[in-house]
This record gives sequence, structure tokens and C-alpha cells, in this order.
Amino acid sequence: DLAAEEQDWPAAAAAQREHLAALLPAPPAPLGQAERAAITRAAAFAALAGEDGALATLREAYGARMEGSPLAEAFAVLTADPLRGVADLPRLQRELGVLRLLPSRLEALRGPVQVAR
Repeated sequence: DLAAEEQDWPAAAAAQREHLAALLPAPPAPLGQAERAAITRAAAFAALAGEDGALATLREAYGARMEGSPLAEAFAVLTADPLRGVADLPRLQRELGVLRLLPSRLEALRGPVQVAR
């Protein structure tokens, strides 16, 4: 995707959401690894774009369907509610542990980006 190569994260996030709309089967159909990678890629682009609303939408739409995937933790970290105070410190500690593992988990996202046109 040209937008991602140019680091135009809002455009990359929008393109990936369009791709998801064309790619994903309707619930409750199970998701395959490629589909889960596409969802996680959408979350990564939305996070890079600073699109909190899009992250909340992704979390609501796909959170349960991502469970059991090797990418589930990365998706959960990317789409988590923003930290709001001291009460969120235990969650921050868990997320930092996940982030230490995140680069290897996100390796599955590398590869050509396909965009529906």
C-alpha cells in the first residue's frame, strides 16, 4: 500500500478498513490467520494515525473474534482504552510485558498489503 510506504497513516488506516470490509466473512464465521493479520494491521495503522475512535470500533467489532490467535495480544494492546490514571497501572504493567514480545508477534504482519479497489 502506497500510503503505508509513505507513512500516511490516516490514509493507510482508511484503505485497510476498506480492505477489511471486502475481505472478512460476516460473524459468526471464524477468521483465518490472514484475516486476523489484516485486522491487526488495521489496528496498527489506526494507532499510528492516532484514531482513537477507529481503535474503539475495531475493538468492539473484532475483539472477541481475535481471541485464540497468536495476534490476539498485539490486537488487544493496540486497541486498548487509553490509560486514565493510577487505577490503570496494573493494565499498563501487563501491556508493557506484551509490548516486549510485540515485535516478534507483529512479524506475521509483514508482507504485501492488499487493498480492495
